[in-house]
Amino acid sequence: MFEWLGVLVGIGLLLVVIVRLFDRSAGGKSPPRPLYRPAIQSRPALPTVPPARKGYGRDWKKLSRLVRERDNWTCCACGWQAFGRNRYFIHAHHIVARGRGGSDTPDNLISLCLECHADQPGHRRMRYSPDYQRFMEKRYG
Repeated sequence: MFEWLGVLVGIGLLLVVIVRLFDRSAGGKSPPRPLYRPAIQSRPALPTVPPARKGYGRDWKKLSRLVRERDNWTCCACGWQAFGRNRYFIHAHHIVARGRGGSDTPDNLISLCLECHADQPGHRRMRYSPDYQRFMEKRYG
């Protein structure tokens, strides 16, 4: 069965060579025809989408602190409450990601401990930070 496939491919290549020879014998006036002509000649224009905003606004520290104070320095997911220097381990997290159209408003922000924040989609990299290791030692001993 596969022998016929090889024969058909060989015949096709022979026809290509013959067509090219005839084109050359015509004095080279006609450009060689492409062997493959794509069905789509040009790519359709992609819709313009504004790029995701990079970085946080200049008031981010103030807004983040406001949200964490509003939530009494308590993780909204697990209920762990931070006191004193451990407040560093409570983060402000966007409910709807900024890249998906979320805003930097208090109603789109919640407080999460570092462990719960690292469990959120797209935040797995946080598990490899030294802060994450310190937090886990402080929280679980």
